[in-house]
Amino acid sequence: FVYVTHDQEEALTMSDMIVVMRDGVIQQQGVPDELYERPANRFVSDFIGTSNFIPATLVEADAATGRATVRNERDLAVRGRLTDPSASPIVGTKVTIAVRPERLEVVTAADADSERPGWTRVEGRIIQGTYLGDQTEYRIQTDQAGELVARRQNAAGAGGALGAGPGDPVVVRWHEDANLILVD
Repeated sequence: FVYVTHDQEEALTMSDMIVVMRDGVIQQQGVPDELYERPANRFVSDFIGTSNFIPATLVEADAATGRATVRNERDLAVRGRLTDPSASPIVGTKVTIAVRPERLEVVTAADADSERPGWTRVEGRIIQGTYLGDQTEYRIQTDQAGELVARRQNAAGAGGALGAGPGDPVVVRWHEDANLILVD
C-alpha cells in the first residue's frame, strides 16, 4: 500500500513523499530515491523495485559509519551499509543482503579481469537471457550467491549484447556500495 501526501502550501508532485505500509503499520516513508536506495527492511526493498536477496549473518558493524561485513552460508563475505539508521544489530544477527539488478555487472568468463578492491566477484552460469529493448535481463546461477538477476543496458542496441547464452560461464561483480544490508 502506498499513500502519497500533498502539501497545501507548496506545489508538490505526486511522488514527493511515499509512505509504505504493511498490515496497517508504516514500514518507511520518504522520497522515492531514499526508499529505493536505502530501504529500511526487506519488505520495502521488495515493494519498491526488484532486488537480489542473499541471506547472511552479521560479522561486524561500525555504528558510526553504518558500514558492516556479513557472510552467507556459502562463505561469501561482503561489505555494505546498514540501511536502517535506527538498527543496532549485534554480531551473529541474521540479515539480508539486497543488491539491485542494475548494480550488477556481468561479463563473460574470458573477459573477467582480476579482483578489484571493494568489489565482490562470483562465478556463475547463465540460466536465461531476455532481451527487453533498452536492457537485457540475465538470470545467473552462482555457487556463492545462489541465483542472481542482473540487468545490462543495451546502449549500443542489440549489437551490444554480452555474447553469452544459457549454460555459458560468466562472472558477476558489483561494488560494495551496492550491498544494502537489511536487518531482518
